[in-house]
Formats: sequence, structure tokens, C-alpha cells
Amino acid sequence: PVGIIVERTLETVVAVLAVLKASGTFVPIDPEYPETRIRYMLADSGARLVLTQSPLGSILPDEVHRLDVRDEALYQGNGENLPGISQPSDLLYIIYTSGTTGNPKGVMLEHRNMVNLLHFQKQATSIPLPSRILQYASGSFDVCYQEMFSALLFGGSLLMIDNETRKEPVRLFREIEANHIDVLYLPVAFLKFIFAEPEWAEASRGACVISLPPGSSWL
Repeated sequence: PVGIIVERTLETVVAVLAVLKASGTFVPIDPEYPETRIRYMLADSGARLVLTQSPLGSILPDEVHRLDVRDEALYQGNGENLPGISQPSDLLYIIYTSGTTGNPKGVMLEHRNMVNLLHFQKQATSIPLPSRILQYASGSFDVCYQEMFSALLFGGSLLMIDNETRKEPVRLFREIEANHIDVLYLPVAFLKFIFAEPEWAEASRGACVISLPPGSSWL
């Protein structure tokens, strides 16, 4: 298991793909979590290596090795793909629950689970693929990786947005319109909030909006 503690940027995708190409299991951790919670997740998952960004490295325990994903030296040398050795039953990721009823618990997902989901999405739903997909979900929510892989594996495009844009509907829909987004995965509560405002409801018209009930998992 390899921890990923990065801001919502291109480096998020780079870090996920790096771990998977090295046949590892990624453990996404929100950098906005309290330091005690981050340390608990790293210890509980057994992650001894973390991919992070320079300002965030100070929150990590000393015994955890860290790599700065913005260190240009890491991108030098042989750029060929590593041989794929992961098996369907290997772990894809470990995502931690909110911990509202106690300590957060790590939920383990195998490669075949994600493959099954994406196969179903392609064959049995009306979601258009390939598409231009918004990466809206938090990295600590499994839908984040449905967004990511349904874009990358079917030849689509993925739009990354920062946390400020996620929380501000006016900025959010400006980005959606400017980038011609086809598919949105949004929580029900947020959809109700949007459709209560005619201007925002109109702005979302034309996109394929996938509603996600609170606490739901597509996997």
C-alpha cells in the first residue's frame, strides 16, 4: 500500500497511475484531514511510502518515506511502461470511511471490481463513453475513481477542478460550460441544491448527470 496525499491537481492522476503501474495499492488521503487522522490511516493501512507535495510532507511521521510528485528529478530517465503483473484479485485501493461512528475503517477493493463496474457502465447504461468527464468527487470517495477510469480507459477526457471550484456553483458551472463537459457524477443533495436555482438548473442542461445517494457505492 502506498499513501497518496496531494491537492486536487494533475498530480492526483499521476500519483494513482504511478502506484498502479508499479503493481501497488493506493491509499488516498485528503490533505485537509487532521494530522492525527492521517497518521492513523497510514499506520492502519501499513503504508510505508507516501506520494505527496512539498508543503504537505511536514504532516507525515518520520518513519514514512515520502516522494514529492512535483520533484522533476523523478521524471527523468527511462519512460517506458513497466510490465503489467497485477492480477484481478490484487488490491486496487484502500479507501477509509468517514469514521463518524469510531475510527475510520479501510475498505479494500480489487482490480476486478473496478473492471466489472466499468464493463457494466459501458454495456448496460446510457452513459456516453468516451466522454468529457468532470472529476468532482473527493479522492476519499470511491466515485472519484469511477470518474477517473471511465475517462482514461475509454479514451475520454478528465477535467480536474480544485476544492474552491467544487464548493462554488457559479464557478463550477462556468468550468463545465467552458470545457464542454458531457458527464457529471453528483450527490443527490447537491443536485437538489442546484435545481432549486433556475439559473444553475439551466446551466446543467445537456449534461449526463448521474445521481449518487448519500453513502452510496457503485462498486
